Amino acid sequence: MLSTINWDKLQPYSGDTKKSFEELCYQIVSEQFKDDILNGAILTSIDDSGGGDGVEFYLTYKNGDVYGWQAKYFCRLNEGGRKEQIKKSLQTTYDKHPNIKKWFLCSKCNFTTDEKKWFDNELTTSTKKGRIVLPAGHNVELVHWGESELLTYLKDYSNIYKFFFSEKLLTQEWFENRYKTDSKRAQIKAKYISEIHIQTEIDITICKLLGNRKLADILHDEIKSHRLLDDQKYFKNAYLNLFSKNTSVVYKNLIIEFKKNIDIDEKVVDKCIDQFFKLIYLIKTQDEQNIKKEINILKIYINIARELLDNCMKFITSDIYLKAVQKEKKTEKVNLFEELEFFLKGAVDSLEWCLDVFDLLDQNELHISGEAGMGKTHVSFNIYENQTINQKEPAIFILAKDIYTDQSLENQLKDNLSIPVDWIFDDFLGALEISARVHKVRIPIIIDGLNESTHWNSVWKNGLEKLILKLKQYPHIVLITTYRSSYEDQLFPKDYFKYDDKWRQRASVPGFEGLDWKAIETYFKFYKIKLENHSNAIGYFKHPLHLKIFCETKNRSRDKEVKVSFQNE
Repeated sequence: MLSTINWDKLQPYSGDTKKSFEELCYQIVSEQFKDDILNGAILTSIDDSGGGDGVEFYLTYKNGDVYGWQAKYFCRLNEGGRKEQIKKSLQTTYDKHPNIKKWFLCSKCNFTTDEKKWFDNELTTSTKKGRIVLPAGHNVELVHWGESELLTYLKDYSNIYKFFFSEKLLTQEWFENRYKTDSKRAQIKAKYISEIHIQTEIDITICKLLGNRKLADILHDEIKSHRLLDDQKYFKNAYLNLFSKNTSVVYKNLIIEFKKNIDIDEKVVDKCIDQFFKLIYLIKTQDEQNIKKEINILKIYINIARELLDNCMKFITSDIYLKAVQKEKKTEKVNLFEELEFFLKGAVDSLEWCLDVFDLLDQNELHISGEAGMGKTHVSFNIYENQTINQKEPAIFILAKDIYTDQSLENQLKDNLSIPVDWIFDDFLGALEISARVHKVRIPIIIDGLNESTHWNSVWKNGLEKLILKLKQYPHIVLITTYRSSYEDQLFPKDYFKYDDKWRQRASVPGFEGLDWKAIETYFKFYKIKLENHSNAIGYFKHPLHLKIFCETKNRSRDKEVKVSFQNE
C-alpha cells in the first residue's frame, strides 16, 4: 500500500522533472474530472514556460466557468521568492480568465500552519505589480493540493503512479532499447531493410488508425487529390450565376419556388473546408479533445451539405421544374439549376471522401493478412521503427514466434515484455495508457506473424479476442497483428470480420501491385543496380520477395554499381 511519495523516483518528462510534475497533475485532473469532461467540459493544456497564462492547464465548463491549475515543484513557500511566483500566477490567471471559479495550487509538500494561513487568508489581498492580487468581491475559491491530496489520488489512480514512478519502465529509453534489441534479431535482419521500405496503401491505413501527426499530411493530400478547393470554387460560381441571371419570368418563378422549398446555405462548403484546415492544425498540435469536437462539427456541416444536395436533386426532378424546362426548351437560364446541383454533388462527394480519413480513429485493432513473402514483417517493423526512432513516440513490437508455450496469452506477453513480477498485465496496460496520454498519441502493440507461434491455434484462438476486448478499456492502445492469409479461419473466431463494421479491422498487404518504377527503383538504388531495357519488366516485381531476390542475386555486396538487362532473365 502506497504510504508516501518518493519524489526522487519521479521520472523526468522531456528531460525535465518539473514538466513531469505538471504532467502528473494534468493526468490526475483528467481522471478526477473525467465525468465533467465527458459531459462537455474542455480541459486545455498551456505550453507556457514563461507563466504568461497563470496556469498550466484549465477546465472550461459549458456555462463559461473555469477551473485552473498551477503546478509548482517545490515545498516551502518562504524560499526563493516562491510566494511572489504564486501571487503573480494567481493575478495573471484572473486577468486571463475572469470567469475563474476555482484556482488550484499543486506542490510537492503539505503546507505548514503559517503557509496555510497565508494561502487561505492573505494571498488574495496581498499586492503584486502595484495592485492587489484579486479585486474585492472576487468569486475565486483557492484550493491547495499537497502531498496528502496527491497521495490519495495516486492511490485511486494506480496507473498514473506506476507510469510516473516506475524506474526504467515505459520511458523513451526503455522503448528505444527494446527496438535496438529487436532490430538485431536474425528474423528481422533477414526480412527488414529500412532504406528500401516503399510506402503503400497499408502504410496510409496504419497512419489513419494511429492518428499521429502524419494524419495531417494525409488529410492535406486527400483535399488536394479530390480537388476539393476546385469544387468549392465551382459551387460558388454556380450559386452566384443562379441568383444573378434572372431575366426570364419562368426563371424568376423557379427562383421563388426554389427558395420556398430549399433552405440554402451557400457557405456550407466553405464551412466544411474551414473545418478540415482547422483539423489539420489540431492534428499537428495533437489537441485530441478538440479534434474529436471539430470532427463532430464537420460531420454536421457535411450532413447539411448532403441534405441540401438531396433537396436540389428533388427540385430538378419535380413537376414544376420539368414543366419549366419544357416551356423554356432547356435554355441556359434553366440549366443553371442543374449546374448548381452538379457542382454541389462534386463538392459533397469530395467532402465525404476526405472525411473518410478519420474513419479509423475510434478503432483499436487492425489485422493485416498476406501471402508468404509479401512484406508483412516489413510493414509491421517499419511502423515500430517509425514510431520509436523517427517520431520518438512509444510502440511495442512482438514476434509471435516468441509466444511458444500453451500458457495464457497474457502471461506470455508479460514475460516477453519483462513486466515486474508484482504487476499484473492490467497494471502494465494501465501504465501504457497513461504513457500514451502523456505523449498525446495512440500506442501500437504490434504482434507479427500470428501463424508462426508454436501453439498458434490454441493461444490465438482462445486468447486474441480476450486481449482485444481488454484493450477496449484503454482507448489510446491499438493492437496491430499480421498473419498468413490461409490461417485466418484458424486464428480468429468464426465470422469475426463479418459483423457490423468489422471489415474495417482487416487489411491486406498486396505487395507492389500498382506501383510505378519510381517507387520500385528504391530497391535498385539501394542495391546499386542500373536496370536497362525494363519497359515491360515491372510486372515481375509486384512480389516484394521476388524483387529482393533479384536484387541480391545481381549485387548482394553493393560494392559498386552494376548494369543489368532484363531481356534475357
